[in-house]
Amino acid sequence: MRQPDQAQLLADPAGSPTPPPASPLAPLPRRAPRLTVVARDQATCRGAVLGWAPGWRALASASVPAGAELGADLHELKQALSAALPSGEKLPRSAILLSSEVVGACVELPGHGRLPPERTETLLGWELEPFLPPEPEPGPTSEGQAEVACGWARVEGRGPLLACGLRPHARDAARAAFTRAGLRLKGLYPSLGCAAAELEPAAGSTVVLELGRGAVSTQRIERGRVVAARVARCAVGGEVDLALSLLPREATLWIAGPVPAELREALLGEPWSELPGPAAEDPLSPSQVPASWAGAARHALGLNGGARLAAVPAAPRRRWRPPARLLQGLAGGGLALALVVGVELQLGRELRAARAELAEAEARAQAGQQVRSLRQRLSAQRTTQALEREVRERARGLPLLLRDLAAAIPPELELRTVEEVPSGLVLKGVSLDEPAVSRFAASLAPRLRARGLVAGLPSVSPAKGEPYYRFSLTFTRAERP
Repeated sequence: MRQPDQAQLLADPAGSPTPPPASPLAPLPRRAPRLTVVARDQATCRGAVLGWAPGWRALASASVPAGAELGADLHELKQALSAALPSGEKLPRSAILLSSEVVGACVELPGHGRLPPERTETLLGWELEPFLPPEPEPGPTSEGQAEVACGWARVEGRGPLLACGLRPHARDAARAAFTRAGLRLKGLYPSLGCAAAELEPAAGSTVVLELGRGAVSTQRIERGRVVAARVARCAVGGEVDLALSLLPREATLWIAGPVPAELREALLGEPWSELPGPAAEDPLSPSQVPASWAGAARHALGLNGGARLAAVPAAPRRRWRPPARLLQGLAGGGLALALVVGVELQLGRELRAARAELAEAEARAQAGQQVRSLRQRLSAQRTTQALEREVRERARGLPLLLRDLAAAIPPELELRTVEEVPSGLVLKGVSLDEPAVSRFAASLAPRLRARGLVAGLPSVSPAKGEPYYRFSLTFTRAERP
């Protein structure tokens, strides 16, 4: 364990745990990091104020019945925690939430380190969405955000990636409730499965088992990262029987505290160790704060071991934006067009002067080279004016084209180049899958058809050594009758 000031509760050969001797706790240093931890399920809303000395300390803990609104529960819980804090301590504003609405899983996602965060969130959201309740109709604030708000472990190397997620409306509602309560929400965590962060790196395979209300979780840790995670459900009161059915084989077993007495009795003679929760301020009172809360706090405070956990950020990630080079290219082209259009008045004056000169020459019945020369100049000026009209039309169409492209692009696709060719328009980019390219082409086709551009079949091919596809989509100018 990471708590040098509190011994582990290990099972002796007979299976009976030996508690550490009671000793008075020194005051927590003023600069020691502190965090308010809130855990809420359908029955209760519990909380604790944890401090790191190093070694976890539970400065206060409280529990209130869960009501219909998280905001009302937070107000009542804050009052209870403030009253339970030692003299001189204040309730920390930074807080985290452990919620049964957050689901977690280990996902195979090769090359995730090379993907931008919004693409990683999209892929993980597809994996987690079947386990989440349906999302209500999105409102104006959810435009451009992911359908599933996700977080993932910051671990290096190959292997499964621990991720968690919940619906964006639930995340936004929790953040708003904490803000109204005067707390700053740092992240949202699953209600079970966070105690794995409390383990020191060890050789071989280790399994951490946690018991909650009507649920039991197991997490397997290998080479310092979570490689498998599971939450099994049961009726309230059947947690011990479920836990006994999930005991691992050929792996070191740790059980996150507090461990029920019934489970201790059932495991007499079995090799297992307890991950104790944070030490209580009263050394004679056993801590009732779960080790899972300490693991989540470790992740939130950026302490060693926390990186193997996952949390959903309290603030949303923004989705796709047009590449900067595309916007710069369009802006530069628009500037050049503006400079060309700026000579329109001068060209118009020259054209009128040429017409007047030609009329005067014809009136004087002057024939020959002078008249032919003036007509050639007039023809050239007319051609120039026609070109300028086309330039003005295209200048007006550029912002509309950019708007149509941005409206049609799905979150799984990134547009990299827009090239105008004599025959029409060529779009190139990358996509996470092939269907996204077809959806993009189908959505953009009617918008560009109004501009006289007809869509061709998209060309899609896998990118060598990369977890995405490259695509090319051509729009050809329709022949005018």
